[in-house]
Amino acid sequence: METTLDISGCPDQHKVRYAAGSFDKRALTWWNAQVQTRGRDEALSMSWEEFKVNVDFPEIKDRFHDDRIGEASVKSVKEGMVATRCGGTNFALKWDGWIPVKINTFAWRLLHDRLATKDNLMKRGLFEGSNLCSLCGAMEETALHLFTACSVASVIWSWLSEWTKVPQIFFFSIEDLFRVGTLMDGSKIQRRCVQDIILVACWNIWKERNKVIFEDTKVEIKKIVENIKFLSFLWILIWWKGWR
Repeated sequence: METTLDISGCPDQHKVRYAAGSFDKRALTWWNAQVQTRGRDEALSMSWEEFKVNVDFPEIKDRFHDDRIGEASVKSVKEGMVATRCGGTNFALKWDGWIPVKINTFAWRLLHDRLATKDNLMKRGLFEGSNLCSLCGAMEETALHLFTACSVASVIWSWLSEWTKVPQIFFFSIEDLFRVGTLMDGSKIQRRCVQDIILVACWNIWKERNKVIFEDTKVEIKKIVENIKFLSFLWILIWWKGWR
């Protein structure tokens, strides 16, 4: 949990709200009990340190718990994530060693709709403001809109198509974001590079969204593009040198 919040650039005063927005199953039951007992405002005003002490998680450093499988190691959870099939389809998310663990983790959360988007926060009673997209302000903020239909994302995908010299990219579902590398022409390495650049782009779109919310900044598409280029070159180059 701490790692995910650090990845998202979430400031301390918003960590409780952000973390609770991603709860599911047993953790969500615990949170709902806190809201009922304390009241919503008091529960959200809980300090991050108090929250970590009281939250109903067992081992949080290197083990996980699921009511269906009991205790599980990080390794076994990772293997389960790799094998997970989503939305009743045959699509499986593969763990990618070319990009950092934080991007793989983010990708898994995106694919399973576990990001703290406004619609998910509202479902849990954790957000009462405008439900419009934090980047474009035109439609309800859902993961599908944020990464496929948002005007900011559309500009980034158009630029990415030109930069990587692939046909214009259009996405109609979250799964489409993970399929480009399997559908385009080119060598296996070229396809994998483009797929990883798309994941890096998604991660940077999410970071920009969080900056707008938590730091009250304006969207800067040019900076998003520069960060995507820099990080893509850096991470793929590091892998390439290690492979050679």
